[in-house]
Amino acid sequence: MIAAVLTFLCAVSLLASGAAWAAEEGLRRLGVPTRWIWLGAMAASSALLFGPVLVPGGASDVLTRAVSIGPVFELLPRALALNPAGIEPGALDGVLAIAWGFLSVGMLAWLVRMQGRLRRERSAWEHLWLYDRDVYLSPDRGPAVAGVLRPWIVLPRWALSLPDSQLRLVVLHEEEHLRGGDARLLAAALFFVVVTPWNPATWWQLRRLRMAMEMDCDRRVLRREPDCEQYGNSLLSVAAKASGVSFGLAAFTERSLSLERRIVVMTARKSPWTPLRAGLLTLLAIVIGVQACGVESPFMPEIADPSEAVEPDASIQEAQLTALLEELAAGPAFTPFTVAPSIKNRR
Repeated sequence: MIAAVLTFLCAVSLLASGAAWAAEEGLRRLGVPTRWIWLGAMAASSALLFGPVLVPGGASDVLTRAVSIGPVFELLPRALALNPAGIEPGALDGVLAIAWGFLSVGMLAWLVRMQGRLRRERSAWEHLWLYDRDVYLSPDRGPAVAGVLRPWIVLPRWALSLPDSQLRLVVLHEEEHLRGGDARLLAAALFFVVVTPWNPATWWQLRRLRMAMEMDCDRRVLRREPDCEQYGNSLLSVAAKASGVSFGLAAFTERSLSLERRIVVMTARKSPWTPLRAGLLTLLAIVIGVQACGVESPFMPEIADPSEAVEPDASIQEAQLTALLEELAAGPAFTPFTVAPSIKNRR
């Protein structure tokens, strides 16, 4: 069972990633926020895995039959089910379950440790009121937003040396992360990473989610301060001085490839063909999403195939026919007279 679950999660994650990529490319051209698409892709695997179990009664049958209309992809081929290597299925499931639990617990412990370390460091940082906002000034952390329940902004000390126009945009960017709830969104995404830390598709989805968060935030900042050149210079200035990996959940800077992508998106111009391309990519995302629903869940209830129905035994049919003939030979059955007959169709 564990092997089937792992295979299912990998297959659905790959399909969900393809659907999310197509949807992001399409909706981004229309100026629609796309960060929620990647969180939905990360949640799709669990939803489709436990859907047949969570949907009660007849609704489960309807869901199952609706999925079975299209192509259903068998997870484990019969050759694997036969287990030619002679490995006991129970032993294999036990090893996989232990490895899965070890990775998940280790990932969760690492995240808790990093957050605890960040809070201990924050106790020694300077607290400032900058551009009407609360910020923490660290030796070299940030710019970033950290925390989950009560997120807060952290800036490195060298950020104060930036020109006033650039520093104001940096703080505005982090404020937009706070207003957009990106820290909580990323925490939810990290939950799915903790659940399936062995899945490469989940890590790729997390990376795409972070990039989508930054591009959505860039769009919101430029709506408030429509100076693309100055904002791009702020990105480059911070990227040139930032060092290491920030412990913050939502950071102003990303790797050079992500930064290049963000600048390209900010400076892209719409053409007459933009709506058509967006529509085609969105349609492709829907098609791939439907295919993801066709992957057979290990918990999917079996649906009887009419072609495989077992024919009733000939001896049973003969016995039923004999009983019917004996009942007819016993004579007619009379019904007592209670209602007088009448003609209902007079013409």
